[in-house]
Amino acid sequence: RCDPRRRRYAGVVEHAVLMGAPLPGASSNAMKRRWKAASGVVAGRLVNCFSPNDLMLAVMFRAQSWAGKVAGLRALELPGLEDLDVSDVIAEHADYSTKLRTILERVDLDGPDDDARFRGAAAAARSAEL
Repeated sequence: RCDPRRRRYAGVVEHAVLMGAPLPGASSNAMKRRWKAASGVVAGRLVNCFSPNDLMLAVMFRAQSWAGKVAGLRALELPGLEDLDVSDVIAEHADYSTKLRTILERVDLDGPDDDARFRGAAAAARSAEL
């Protein structure tokens, strides 16, 4: 059953691109529910750009004893989430700021499929409000 308070936020964000995200993966059912809820507020695409080369992120997660799967380090393979390996352009965490344009071009948020997907998700969100 969907919480009515959450339903009103469905499709609020057009697209979301996470790059080197220090977020726990879906190692538990609770985390899977959180990722599902996050994808529910995104009308278009939710993209996880990751690089196994990001040693800063790997060390920080191990130091904090957080989840084994980290969004910024690996594919999460979850419904509603696209995984994009950017390890060919990201050698370290600091590279995200200098490679932003390259990564966004690869994600291609302005493609014709994205416009149709966004309009469909926005319409679904509006009908859910009624």
